[in-house]
Amino acid sequence: MAMSSNERPYAGAPFRKVHWAPRDIEVERRRNGEIILRSRVPMQAPAPHLPHWLSHWAAEHPERTRLAQRRGADRAWQRLSWATAKQQVDALTQALLNLRLGPGRVVAILSGNSLEHALLTLAAMQARLPVAPISPAYSLVSQDHVQLKHLFDLVDPALVMVQDGPTFQRALDALPMEGRTLVHVDR
Repeated sequence: MAMSSNERPYAGAPFRKVHWAPRDIEVERRRNGEIILRSRVPMQAPAPHLPHWLSHWAAEHPERTRLAQRRGADRAWQRLSWATAKQQVDALTQALLNLRLGPGRVVAILSGNSLEHALLTLAAMQARLPVAPISPAYSLVSQDHVQLKHLFDLVDPALVMVQDGPTFQRALDALPMEGRTLVHVDR
């Protein structure tokens, strides 16, 4: 039984039109029941790296919102435009380069998702440094921090970021922080 447009609850809602990628699929059916699907649409050249898109969209739509997060007691939205995000990522990239961490040295992020987490991740990528986002549970839930210590041994980070210093202090006390740069975003 089909619904009329008057009966559909979202009819007339202000949805944005989705521009789908072109499709042209070749279907090969084999005797053994396998079905092989191949696209006839040639692949476009990939972007050279993820920060490329930050530069692209900062130039195309500088004032559009790139990232947003609720903050503060009133849970108001804090928004970063593409242009502002690019400026901040470029500044963080330069700060990472100024630290002379060395090629291949890891940037570890112990905190959960945040604006700063996203910006530092892109900055590290732009500086050609690997990023290791580590689940906050290893720092905040664990009592002995065994998994966190193991991860530190594996990735041997040169720089460690935590969103809030006092919240992560027990975990930081359990880690060998000598010779590592520590970044506290809050407090």
